[in-house]
Amino acid sequence: MCACSWDSFIIVNAKNLPWLTLIRIIFIPLFLMSLPGYKVFESDVWMYLFMIGMGLTNGYAGTLLMMFGPERVGVFDKEQAGTVMVFTLTVGLTVGVWAGVLLNDLF
Repeated sequence: MCACSWDSFIIVNAKNLPWLTLIRIIFIPLFLMSLPGYKVFESDVWMYLFMIGMGLTNGYAGTLLMMFGPERVGVFDKEQAGTVMVFTLTVGLTVGVWAGVLLNDLF
């Protein structure tokens, strides 16, 4: 049985969370340099490592944003803020999937 709380897993506070999300932009050129047309990262191992890093940071940052987001609004607006956050997350995932489908046809 673990004697620790879930708060011990929060290593980024709400003030530094925007920096974590901005630093994740580094994955975009890494993914582009992993495409078959480029000769920077030729092994598929690099693509797997980049995907693992992107997935872990995406899940961590997304979870923290969902936790810290409603704290920034008034008491009576917390439920509406949570609903808007879930809606925009769903729209973002949908747009990302369709952008991936369209870009897959281009490459």
